[in-house]
Formats: sequence, C-alpha cells, structure tokens
Amino acid sequence: LPTKLEELNRKGVCFNRMIIGELIPSNFGVTFVDGFQNFLDENGLLSRSLSRDLNRFKRPDFLHLNLRGLARLGSLIKNAVLLRKSGGVDRRKRRAVDGTSYRDVAASGIPEQRDGYQVS
Repeated sequence: LPTKLEELNRKGVCFNRMIIGELIPSNFGVTFVDGFQNFLDENGLLSRSLSRDLNRFKRPDFLHLNLRGLARLGSLIKNAVLLRKSGGVDRRKRRAVDGTSYRDVAASGIPEQRDGYQVS
C-alpha cells in the first residue's frame, strides 16, 4: 500500500520489487493483487479520503487506512480470493463468476491449484 510520505513509498516499491522478483516466481503461495493504484491521489501518495488524518496520539498518521480505505482493501482481497478460486474469471470486468460466495470459498479447504501453502 502507498503512504503519505514519498520516502516510505520508495522503500515500499523496493520491497514490492523483491516480492515480485523473488517470491512470486518461486511459487511460494504469493499472489499479485491488482488494484492498489486506486489508493493513490494525484501526487502518487496515499489518498487522504482513504486514510486517517491523526493517530491515537493525535499526531499525523502517514500510513493507516480509515474505514473507507479498509473497506476498499477488503474488497480487493475478497476479489483476489474469488478470482483465484474461479480460475481467472474476473467479476470486475463483468464476466460471469461461478457464483461461489466468499464464505463458501473460504470454507472450501484446499484449492485445486497447489502452491507453497499446502503440505504435500
């Protein structure tokens, strides 16, 4: 996720490059989730409409999401799970999904495609 500080964003981009370059190709169960660009404002920083202004100590909060941002993040994760479970059919592109609810997907156990999370 982006932050409200450019320096933290640079560190995050470096970390993400390592994940994309090392973990995803190793098939260790890491999946790329598209849609985080929707958290950016016009300056490439975390949008103020999706983030907290102050932390619990009444200091500026550069990192944490507000309720609206958390809802958007939850939606991204839910769609990623459903997309993986449905074999690549994307609801956001108005293509039919197999109709499985999030609850049923989460309770269904081991997915058909094995990755680094399953014990052989």
